[in-house]
Amino acid sequence: MVMTIIIATLLGILFGFTTPMIPYVYTKYVAIAIMAALDSIIGAINATLQKKFSMNVFVSGFFTNMVIAIVFS
Repeated sequence: MVMTIIIATLLGILFGFTTPMIPYVYTKYVAIAIMAALDSIIGAINATLQKKFSMNVFVSGFFTNMVIAIVFS
């Protein structure tokens, strides 16, 4: 478990340093899309804890939530 956390952290750091920079014009939209994605992920965790998780609902909600958030911003 600890090794998985260490590997995931190192991969995240490596990915963060090697990804291209996002142009300043799009930073507002990217930030809102990330917030919408986090909302969907937290909802999925909540549904899993309540034993009501459905992958179809999660995937459709994930992308729909991001698109609507970007359209409204």
